[in-house]
Amino acid sequence: MLAVLWILVLFPFYRLVKILIFQRGKPCTVAQRRGGSVRVMAVLGSGGHTTEMLRILSVLDNEFGPITVVVAETDRQSTFMAKQKLIKPYKLQVIPRAREVKQSWSSTILSTAKAIFSSIPVVFDDRPDLLLLNGPGTCIPIVIASFCLQLFTNHDVKLVFVESFCRVEKLSLTGQLLYPIADVFFVQWPQLLTKYPRALYRGRF
Repeated sequence: MLAVLWILVLFPFYRLVKILIFQRGKPCTVAQRRGGSVRVMAVLGSGGHTTEMLRILSVLDNEFGPITVVVAETDRQSTFMAKQKLIKPYKLQVIPRAREVKQSWSSTILSTAKAIFSSIPVVFDDRPDLLLLNGPGTCIPIVIASFCLQLFTNHDVKLVFVESFCRVEKLSLTGQLLYPIADVFFVQWPQLLTKYPRALYRGRF
């Protein structure tokens, strides 16, 4: 009975505390990763979000790979842009969109749950070392799936969020949700550092 309690309740709780308190923000070099490489999973949002993310992926060092790109199944534009602009080899994964534009909030619960359950096998299969995000809400199911991976395995996933260049005075909703739990959180305007002291400013990406 105690063994079952440990597996179902205590171990996930222990892992959650370890991830959020003791591992969050802890530096990790490429050399510490298996094979000296970092498996990257990046989520493409849409429009400007996709453009920014593809720009970031294009300047990553060779140690960052293999690269998995995740897109929403209705976001054909991001899929097309990745094929056109991403020179580095990558694997494409498609998940349901958590919420469509103008979708009612009542139906969003079911669509979000569907997106989360679809994201779990994607993350467990690829086992990324680095989760690279810049919003919008499409990335939330992937974040939840990455926490499931960390809760039930000994695999560590570093979460890096890059806030959109459009956010000058305050964070996006996705940014506000992920700011407390991200290992590294970048903003692209220096004035945001006053409101969000955990953030880093390195200019425009």
